[in-house]
Amino acid sequence: KRFLAPVVVISALLLVPFLIWDFHAFVEDNLLYFSGGGVGNYPITGYGFSQILLNMNIISSPYAKFPFWIIQLVVGIPLLAYLIRRQIAANTIGNMLMNYGIFLLVIWYFSHHFNDSYFIFLTQIFTISFFALLSEKKSLAKLLSSKL
Repeated sequence: KRFLAPVVVISALLLVPFLIWDFHAFVEDNLLYFSGGGVGNYPITGYGFSQILLNMNIISSPYAKFPFWIIQLVVGIPLLAYLIRRQIAANTIGNMLMNYGIFLLVIWYFSHHFNDSYFIFLTQIFTISFFALLSEKKSLAKLLSSKL
């Protein structure tokens, strides 16, 4: 609880002035533009599902609107439920990082764009999770061998 209050206050101090200044522009520029739901859309780019739909002419142009958020919800909610159960079963940092990477990969794959920088970030997350899981496995093996 002591952590939550400063986070809320600092977030409010940073966001509220922009929301008061022009709420519509804030939502349009920060949420809708990159997701393809705004007046002017960020073009479909990268390697994801959106590019497949574009190449198959299901989406007419890189600037066309398409409800990717529906696909993200349909795929993301069951995946999130599964990953949360998996995390509860083995609550470690390594599993948390792996689950985070898996969820991001799927959500970004089904988003309006999936760029190189996303792939690089995911590579870093999966690399860190690999070494965290490896370290946890060694720690567990050491613990089990010391109890025998």
